[in-house]
Amino acid sequence: MTSNYETKRELGHWKPEHVPKYHEWMQSPFLREMTASEPLTLEQEYEMQRSWHVDENILAKPEVSHELTNQEIKSAKMIGDVNLFFNDSDNPSIAEIEIMIAEQSYRRSGLAKNALLLMFHYAINKLNVTKFIAKISTNNQPSIQLFTRKFDFVEMSFSNIFNEHSLELVANEEIKKKVDDSMRGKFVTRSYD
Repeated sequence: MTSNYETKRELGHWKPEHVPKYHEWMQSPFLREMTASEPLTLEQEYEMQRSWHVDENILAKPEVSHELTNQEIKSAKMIGDVNLFFNDSDNPSIAEIEIMIAEQSYRRSGLAKNALLLMFHYAINKLNVTKFIAKISTNNQPSIQLFTRKFDFVEMSFSNIFNEHSLELVANEEIKKKVDDSMRGKFVTRSYD
């Protein structure tokens, strides 16, 4: 696997060993509300991890709290996740993106912004994504502000049924340059198993 990282950041594949921590997080009514998630049993979480692992339309990346050495990779603290969903079978260059910083002590620290930046860079340059969509609960104002103020997403619609904003970012040349410039000198790439 190839992963990008900076100090305090590593994105990696969602593996079975991440499931118990993720399940623990999702016991929180607050996190379920912010992520529009339903409560699942631990076995359902394992099944979701297995299905996401083989689904080519989903790219799920857990986020850990610090730069990793090879010895630390297996014991790193997971703090949240950032995901891409390719839901439009007619247009594989459109991806729905979502992020969750589950560990409260890491929220509002810039880590979500950097994790999104890593995912945007990867999605634009490796997966040829040209449009990102974020669906965010109206109750999750910090996420709405992150996407609209830091990344210039614009609101395309609002669902009264789901109480959810649909935001969009077209990855035009200006956005690609902004993402690339933001990455320059901050991140390195390495490969590991």
